[in-house]
Amino acid sequence: MKNLFPFSYYKILICSFLAVFSSFFPAAAQRSTSGIFSHYFGLSSEHNSQKLQNGTNSRKVSGQKRATSHLPYCDIYLPDTSSTGWRLANRGFYTYDSLGRYNSRTVFDLGNTAVEKDSITYDRNNKELINAKFKWNSSINNWIPDAGYRVVRSYLPNGKENLAMYQDIQQSNWSWQFYKSDLSIYNTAGDLLEFTESYQNNPNLNFKTIYTYALPGGSATEITFQKQVNGVWVDFEKHVNFTWHNFAKMQPADLTAKRWVNNAWEDIARMQGSFDSLGGFVYTYQELYNGNWENTLRKSATIDAKGNYTGSKDEEWINGTWHRRLESVQALTYNQSDQVTERVYRFWAFYNLSNLGWTDELKEVYFNNRITGIPKPLDTPENVTIYPNPTHSQLNIELTEKSTGVSAQLSDLTGKVILRRNFKPSEAPKLNLESLKPGVYLLTVQFAEGNTVKRIIKN
Repeated sequence: MKNLFPFSYYKILICSFLAVFSSFFPAAAQRSTSGIFSHYFGLSSEHNSQKLQNGTNSRKVSGQKRATSHLPYCDIYLPDTSSTGWRLANRGFYTYDSLGRYNSRTVFDLGNTAVEKDSITYDRNNKELINAKFKWNSSINNWIPDAGYRVVRSYLPNGKENLAMYQDIQQSNWSWQFYKSDLSIYNTAGDLLEFTESYQNNPNLNFKTIYTYALPGGSATEITFQKQVNGVWVDFEKHVNFTWHNFAKMQPADLTAKRWVNNAWEDIARMQGSFDSLGGFVYTYQELYNGNWENTLRKSATIDAKGNYTGSKDEEWINGTWHRRLESVQALTYNQSDQVTERVYRFWAFYNLSNLGWTDELKEVYFNNRITGIPKPLDTPENVTIYPNPTHSQLNIELTEKSTGVSAQLSDLTGKVILRRNFKPSEAPKLNLESLKPGVYLLTVQFAEGNTVKRIIKN
């Protein structure tokens, strides 16, 4: 039987293609493990967040990292092994910034105890500065970093990034430590000429990407890849014969891969693809065997009319026929505002002839309001503003009009009163929640004109 993947590096990069389609996945593999195709399909280096994803089990516990629907609450269900239905496993709460970008997710168990938290912050150029996952440490009553990275970025006057320095979390002492840097060099037209990744503790992972253009401001006609051997940059692969679907997004429709062998470039593989009007694609990978191009793998992904990812498929060419090896589907339900209200994860996997087919993996239900049975306030909620919410420590209470006899009561979801405060007329109402464990609470604010009840998230 012939070796379908005679070049191990090329095998790695095509087998990890789905991780490259990162805008729809919570994490993407690092280039050192996923291969050269991480240059394509808009995958930028800040998606080096493999440590945030601990496989299927992590996703089953905590749900999808990005809700995409801007509905803040999420119930997370797993298949009920005792029936054909679902069982509620966890609950999540999402927050978004003023631009609508996802910036945090807190997961609680059914006892309202925090399980984990993700947090993302951005710079003015919409690039990630911190992408980290935290776990609640009950012994110190605080969050501790568990995985992730943060980036120090530098920009040229024209706004293009020329340096990014990455730090990851050290599990031994929960500290940040520098581990890699990305250096970008441009020509006067603003075209990227070189992109170099340097790893502090493992120079064998250092890679340089060199772009060649026929015309300034045009699309790249060649991309050459180098690795560092004994401190010297050495060519090892080159991509040529490009037809670009969208160069700005690094989406090729056709390319040929060459490998440097015996002081010469020789063809090893090629990739041909097509995109539909919604952004879905089909890519076919071929390798050169006895002078002929032969199919090896085919990858595809689908996007719905609202721009959301709905599925992907991985096929292998065997005996003249495409055989499905892996397929995943996300069945989405929308409300009238085109927000995702339900997401069901299903996958098809081939293990052996007696164990294949579709399996339900996870269900997430998104909504605006989790709490029911709250007494209708005597005054409209707009008369009271609570901020910040979520909060880690101080919670400010602001009334639109001055009032006398203001008091606040905080209780858990069972109705148990956690704390109670009466405020003087000259006092700015606020509560210190730092000593409380993370969770969802009810805040009742009473004043002379009425009362109101608010949901409070302590993170």
